[in-house]
Amino acid sequence: MDLKNLRYFAEVVRHGSITRAAVQLRVTQPALSRQVRMLEEELGVSLLLRHRRGIQLTAEGTILAREADAILRMAQNMRDEIQSLASEPTGKIRFGLNPSVGSLFAGDLIARFLRKYPKVTFELREGYTQDLRDDLLRDRLDLTIMHHQSHHPDLHRTPLFAEGMWLAGAPKLWPFGKAPLKPTQLAGLPLMHARYLRQFLEELGSSKLHFHSIIEGDARYTTRIAALEGAGFLLAPASSVAEEIKKGELRGAPVEGFVTERSMFRRSDRPPSRATREFVEWIEASVRKLMKEKPTLLREIKGADQAA
Repeated sequence: MDLKNLRYFAEVVRHGSITRAAVQLRVTQPALSRQVRMLEEELGVSLLLRHRRGIQLTAEGTILAREADAILRMAQNMRDEIQSLASEPTGKIRFGLNPSVGSLFAGDLIARFLRKYPKVTFELREGYTQDLRDDLLRDRLDLTIMHHQSHHPDLHRTPLFAEGMWLAGAPKLWPFGKAPLKPTQLAGLPLMHARYLRQFLEELGSSKLHFHSIIEGDARYTTRIAALEGAGFLLAPASSVAEEIKKGELRGAPVEGFVTERSMFRRSDRPPSRATREFVEWIEASVRKLMKEKPTLLREIKGADQAA
């Protein structure tokens, strides 16, 4: 088994057809079919079921397709790493992040990084912690920024910052001033928030303190529009609502005791590429700068380990 056979097999799986894969690889269809048969003979199993509409993976073929993707990616990373030693960082960084991190600093950071290292490309995945962690563990991402508490024994964690949570709503409905709010003041309000806040609200709740969630989910854009239209009050990280509050589209105030913590994560069993290592250093430098410039917005995570 060699990388060429694995690459050919991966292309067949990706296109779902030997004919289409042959065109993409610029080889003849019989030659490609022969490579796949050689792979099946070497392994002693059938990898593909062939039919008129294309191909279907067997159980063994499904396993090989998953492992082949990982092996081919590792081989490409190794080539990029070796070539980078003699020049500048190259290759793809598969980067996942929570939506509020993108609005806080990630977009500007990536733009500056690409200007500095034009041979690097990004595959971005914006989502919420559970999905990002799953993709990282399945080797679909190289690096993520997500909630600090989402640690896993197979992941390496680097703490970044803690950020206060704000309550925000349409100006015409805002019943509070600018002073920090106590959690008790949120009781009974129609709240809109991400999924991860449900447990936090449940822990604060009691028989005398009821939190009423009218929208719970990971649809940041839709929830933001609902808040602007006066459907309820948005409970979110300060950076998520800062722009709308600055423009006067929303009014808001921080909530005492409500804090979200962010950390960087990567697979502990996958050595990062040079491009990823360089990007990690840029992230850490950007966060340190932000904490100095906006100490009321961002601060260090209390009692955080620096490289769990």
